[in-house]
Amino acid sequence: MYKWLPLLIFLLLKPLKAEEILTPGSQSPNHKYEVYAVDHPESGQPDLQLREAATNKTVISLGGSGWCDSARGLSIPGNASVMWNDKGDYVAVKTRDTKTSFGVTLYRNSHGTFSTVPLPSFWDAIKSYMGLQQSGRCYFESIKEWKGNNIFVMNVSGSTIDSSGISESDPEWYSYDITVNTSGKIVRIEEIKKGRLPNKGTE
Repeated sequence: MYKWLPLLIFLLLKPLKAEEILTPGSQSPNHKYEVYAVDHPESGQPDLQLREAATNKTVISLGGSGWCDSARGLSIPGNASVMWNDKGDYVAVKTRDTKTSFGVTLYRNSHGTFSTVPLPSFWDAIKSYMGLQQSGRCYFESIKEWKGNNIFVMNVSGSTIDSSGISESDPEWYSYDITVNTSGKIVRIEEIKKGRLPNKGTE
């Protein structure tokens, strides 16, 4: 029995192999960069890593998810997605923060150096339309499309009541398309298009 003890200890102490999954649609327009969902067995929290395609070298971590506990889960488009602009100097990344929320982060590529770009508060921008001071538990930001190099459209949707059981079919659901301009020193909102207002349906 004891002759197997060293092997058992070795297997127990051997680090688990981290799974790495290429995120669908994450390759940059010039094919120089790709985004992988990567497991971290020690912490149990996966993250997205932007890497050089030629060398597989990690350039920057794009953050993880408070909801997903594996790279496989994080790589599902419903939990994370990546969208580049035409030139590849901006990349917008959506990740699931919680069961009932998504967030979008914008990164700027300056000659191979990536950095986060501050975005305006989209909730502050739309709450005046709804006449409310707070949102419900459901709050989703998602990327719809880039229009050229400096303009992208995203959708902000959610519920106006604090419940996780709300869906898009409920009257408390709202949805707005927001056009964002990245040119200039400060990212700014160009247009807010009402898609659906609470209790009013589609406009």
